[in-house]
Amino acid sequence: NCFSSTYVNYMMVITMLNAASDESIEYRFGVGGSIDSGSSYSYTLEGYQNGGSGTSSYSNGTTDEGRLFYDIDADSEAGASGVFYIHNPYGGYQRKQVHGNTIVQKGTAANTTQYQVASDYHNSTTKNFTGINLFSSGATNWRAGSTSGGYGRVSIFGIVNS
Repeated sequence: NCFSSTYVNYMMVITMLNAASDESIEYRFGVGGSIDSGSSYSYTLEGYQNGGSGTSSYSNGTTDEGRLFYDIDADSEAGASGVFYIHNPYGGYQRKQVHGNTIVQKGTAANTTQYQVASDYHNSTTKNFTGINLFSSGATNWRAGSTSGGYGRVSIFGIVNS
């Protein structure tokens, strides 16, 4: 329950999140602990690897989750970090948007990849989402880390309206 009528927009900072196996990191919005897994999400991730090759991941708008990170390597020194903006998750609109920038170790720890992320939720009804659920695409556990050292941390901040 991190979203409310207090703020319109939010910033989510994810630091060194790491799944137990090579996977992508997805999200779903929720209301009062009940997660929306309807086919209302779409996403596009476009990036470049440190070797210069391009990489992408996208959906056609009929998926039951949004995507934040693509193909994260599970090595202990790998992980995924990013800054995302979540637009009006609680507001009285049918469309909710998420966008951001990420850095991941894609496939191997030596393969640094930067992604631009755009994701969207659209349903024919208005929903006032109160939370967000992050999970790995293969439903594996998160690798243990040291949150005091900044590893495996997810922080969400409300942005003051001016």
